[in-house]
Amino acid sequence: MVDLRTFNLSGTLSSLSLLFRPSLCIPQAAVRNFNELPLPLSRAFDNDKRFGKVNIRAVVLDKDDCFARPGENEIAPEFKAQFSRLRAAYPSPSMLIVSNTAGTSSMDPDLTSSALLSAATSVPVLAHRTKKPGCGAEIMAYFHSHAELRDLKPEEVAVVGDRLATDVVLANRMGAYAVWVREGVVPKEQKSLFARESNLRKCTQLLLSILQSPILGTYVHELEFSNKNPQGRFYWKKYNRPDEEEVKRVYSATRRAVFCSTEEKRVAEAILDDVEIRRMDRFMGGIIYEEDAEDSPVILKRQALAALFMSVSPNLESLILTPMVFCHLLASLPRSISIQHQYEEHYIRTSDPLVDFLDRVNMSLVKTEALQRVRHLEFVPKDDDVRHLYRLVALLRNLNLLYRLPNLESICLTAMAGLHPEDFGLPNHHCELAAITPCPNTSNIHKIHIENSFLTTRYLERLIGICKRLTEFTYWTEPTLSDRPSETPKTLARSLLSQRHSLEALSLEIHDRIADFDTEEPPLQRQTCQSEQNHDSESDILVENLMGSGGVLMHFTSLTRLNLNLRLFFYFATGVKPMVAGEKDRDERAGQSLQRYNEAAMHGYIQPAQGPKNWENQPLIRSLPPRLVERHPGRETSASLKKTMATTTMTETQLVDDRPQIIVSKDDNNLSSHLPPGFLDKIPKLDQLQAGHLRHFHNLSAQLDGEWRHMGSQEPAQEWLDALRYQLATMTYAAGAAHYHHLPGLRSTFKGLFKRLIKKMLRREVWGYWYLTSQSGKFVDPDITELRKPWADPVKTENIMYSGHLLLMISLFAMLFDDDTFEKEDALVFNWNPIFFGMGPESFVYSRQTLQDAIISEMEKNGWKGVCCEPNCVFVLLAMRYNDSRNSTNIVDEVLPKYKEAWAEGSMLASNGLIVDWYRVNQKNMAQPMSLGFTAWAGAFMNTWNSAEVRSTFHSQALGFLTRGPSGGVTLNPVPIAHTIRRLVAEQGADPDAPETLRKAKEIVASSGPARRPPFAQPALGYVVQWLSELGKEELLSGLLKHADTFLGPSWENGGLYYTRCDQPVDGSGNSTLMDPYTGNAAIGYARLNIEDGQKKMWEKPWTGEFVRRKPFVDTTAFEDEGVDFLRAGWDGELNAFIVTAKTWHGKSSSAELSFGNLPQGEYGIYVDGKFQRRLLIKEESEVVSETIDIGGAERDIVVLKCHT
Repeated sequence: MVDLRTFNLSGTLSSLSLLFRPSLCIPQAAVRNFNELPLPLSRAFDNDKRFGKVNIRAVVLDKDDCFARPGENEIAPEFKAQFSRLRAAYPSPSMLIVSNTAGTSSMDPDLTSSALLSAATSVPVLAHRTKKPGCGAEIMAYFHSHAELRDLKPEEVAVVGDRLATDVVLANRMGAYAVWVREGVVPKEQKSLFARESNLRKCTQLLLSILQSPILGTYVHELEFSNKNPQGRFYWKKYNRPDEEEVKRVYSATRRAVFCSTEEKRVAEAILDDVEIRRMDRFMGGIIYEEDAEDSPVILKRQALAALFMSVSPNLESLILTPMVFCHLLASLPRSISIQHQYEEHYIRTSDPLVDFLDRVNMSLVKTEALQRVRHLEFVPKDDDVRHLYRLVALLRNLNLLYRLPNLESICLTAMAGLHPEDFGLPNHHCELAAITPCPNTSNIHKIHIENSFLTTRYLERLIGICKRLTEFTYWTEPTLSDRPSETPKTLARSLLSQRHSLEALSLEIHDRIADFDTEEPPLQRQTCQSEQNHDSESDILVENLMGSGGVLMHFTSLTRLNLNLRLFFYFATGVKPMVAGEKDRDERAGQSLQRYNEAAMHGYIQPAQGPKNWENQPLIRSLPPRLVERHPGRETSASLKKTMATTTMTETQLVDDRPQIIVSKDDNNLSSHLPPGFLDKIPKLDQLQAGHLRHFHNLSAQLDGEWRHMGSQEPAQEWLDALRYQLATMTYAAGAAHYHHLPGLRSTFKGLFKRLIKKMLRREVWGYWYLTSQSGKFVDPDITELRKPWADPVKTENIMYSGHLLLMISLFAMLFDDDTFEKEDALVFNWNPIFFGMGPESFVYSRQTLQDAIISEMEKNGWKGVCCEPNCVFVLLAMRYNDSRNSTNIVDEVLPKYKEAWAEGSMLASNGLIVDWYRVNQKNMAQPMSLGFTAWAGAFMNTWNSAEVRSTFHSQALGFLTRGPSGGVTLNPVPIAHTIRRLVAEQGADPDAPETLRKAKEIVASSGPARRPPFAQPALGYVVQWLSELGKEELLSGLLKHADTFLGPSWENGGLYYTRCDQPVDGSGNSTLMDPYTGNAAIGYARLNIEDGQKKMWEKPWTGEFVRRKPFVDTTAFEDEGVDFLRAGWDGELNAFIVTAKTWHGKSSSAELSFGNLPQGEYGIYVDGKFQRRLLIKEESEVVSETIDIGGAERDIVVLKCHT
């Protein structure tokens, strides 16, 4: 039974969000335990280049396992002194405890635990309704309730805690700084799911649950496995084994995980049995004795569980492992390696289940879905003891277990050291044999990051060599652990040259005691590997030739980011050997100092830019990669680089101890404290009216199911032109235009709006009219003598005015968001389930494809002239175009010529120059047009593929209908008056815009008696403003909108702008006041949000899936949840910045979390209202970073500006 008091909905939702935004759980700083917190906390970020000056004014503290044992309210004794120091540094109210077990309404309803904790710590405890990580607003509200912290910003808050998924996510969602306490009060080995006896039982139960419901395994995206041995003796313990069905499932899963025969039983029984641990440390000669899986039931069970978890998690993307093969266990070789050696017999042992499983999957010895989607692999240290910080591992042998996984992109290694033969008293050739794998040029890994580790150049050479195409390589060391130098620059340069055409980023921070620059190890013997790609031996020869040509950097054709130690940079760039500290001169210049030698050498390559000599002609710059200097930096950069290099060679002490480095880029990193005046002046933004229309679309779409406030139409049966379907469709098209043309970066907001509008479109109130309308009638079929038998399916036959709009809505959704939601077979379900009539419930199921096929079938049946009763199918053709773009098909190119040919036989234009109203299928004739409405509606969409005709006929079609007034307003004349004006112009040459012509036309119409009026007014104004917007007729459009704003009742509700329905044609002064819900809710908003040729541009250049996946975006719920209107949101390529402008519609201050993604790699500065806030480093375009901004009634500009470092 689930204890609902402990259920954390906020945490659960946060965990799901991490699947899409994993960067939320990345802390800005980390400490080993609570005692290592620096004071003040701002110091935790001093050495991080990503941040500027950090000023922490307030602290949020987690309780459980941070400074207190879980379930206890007392500070752990070992942390009391540090807690007192922290409390003194941040006195009340600047320090706040926020715990999910104290102060929450579910776990601590009477706040007893909160009171006890506050009394024991003398620190306030937050009483909060929402558990972490969702209580950021409550935290800021507490701080702001105190006068001294009323101006506190989220970036001035530090959140300290031990949980990545709650504490760190909380900080990132708030926009605060996260300080992760890696080791809490409870030792790490007791907390790991795979480490504790009790957790092994939980882990077993979780596995059994996944085996019973395999869909649970699809939610596992990351797995961390620790192979560390608990210290003590282990015994099998009997407990209630799973039932027979569960046992069968475990054995079946073990077989599917490629274990067989005796291995199957060994692994399955290890999972089904239990282990009892007796805490009794065992030492052998002062060294903790490590047991393998054969000796240790805990290790065996742990590895068996890990193997099966990997096998039942098909969507696993990230693996974090401790090394499984160590240098002192050399014979733990995967089955793919065969070594015959005199020492081998001393190391043979039974293979570990996990090693065996990984090896089989990696070598494709069996067919399985396991690990096929793993993209990232990380090896982390096994021991926390500082004595074993740099763990000697058989690194390449561990990598050999995984390096061939098809989607593996990146590997990360932390705090490890490679194998030196002398360390173990083993012959050199044995160590070489132990490292002959993996095979070169066989892995898809293209990013390698090695941090705080010590690997010989041989190791690095082998790592680089296995990659087919390496794009990023990082290797950072700390001060060396021994006097033996390990890095030979020549060997390293040679190995990197093999990736010279693909390497984009290179970062080497190697300790200064590198081997001398003359030493070069011989090239590795290439091994034969059946799966290795054909290797061009000429490439090896070319690399050797390049090595002899001086500097090597110039040969890296794709390199855009470079970070090297100074002397290594100089050597790689020029090929000239720098003098190393301690090296003695052996020539006649014995008296020359090291400083003068290096300065003289550098002076030969960096000269002042004088006269005609420019930056590109500098010898050193000519030796750099071309993409680093493709833009002209100018004279200042030349002088700056020379000054930097000269300064860093002033003393050898500075060079060695401070480890100066030079960072080369296209431009200087010149992030200033303020953006220049007018920085955003040329960037267009939505005005208040446009934002109001978008807000109104949201307000209508967010109504409860069955609620249609402001959308009620004139005709009660949803048959007329202002029906719900037309309003919903036009709002969708308007939102699409706004997203495409104005706010391309506002992804999640528009996607949510689209989903809500489409959901409304699928309601039975919207399409249920068709059951009666399908019977037909005299209006559309004058020759009918008997009504047809009705059908409820709104898609299969005719009814293009619903099915066509629905198709365009979902096709636009798919194009704009690269989303295949509606491609599923049952994506569109129409449930016909009236209560008191009919033969029982019916369901009509379609997908985007079958919906489109049904429409094309109807067009073909009607001779390609269209689908009853709409003759021009323009909006359907747009849908086909968008789908072709995504699916690489040419449907529209097949349909459009047939459509044009069919209409060439009988023009769409009637004798009066207007587009026909509709096509009568049975009579094969057209309904003659009188109103401008249908012409305008068709022209607004037909401009996409028939622009020349639409524009050439505009003036003749608008004649008489649109009259300019003396004050700049424009009037849409009623049909009788419009046709009278047209006749006066044709017969008498009257000026259509002259007041006299309009007065005369009105008199003629009035003298003719009452005009025949249709039963319901056509939403002609809405159609016309859409038409004018698409064609860019700004003067006419502005005039009509001016008339609307003056006489047609503009209204604001909850930040949304709309025009209230009015059925009265004119007011007492004769001004038109007729307003229908289609025009008032949707069409005017469409006209304001669209741009000239807006639909045409989307037709000509629809977004491809690749474009959408790489397009920078900002995701936020502030539009829906906080009332924030966005006026700008998108990436500007000229400014190299992502720009957001926002304000709240209600004028109150709201906290908006903005999550930026797909930003190009590099360093950024975040500016709010032109003021610099902090630095930001984007290492991968897939990285998502969050910023929390307080937004009020005044516009706020948020700029994420890219610089080059």
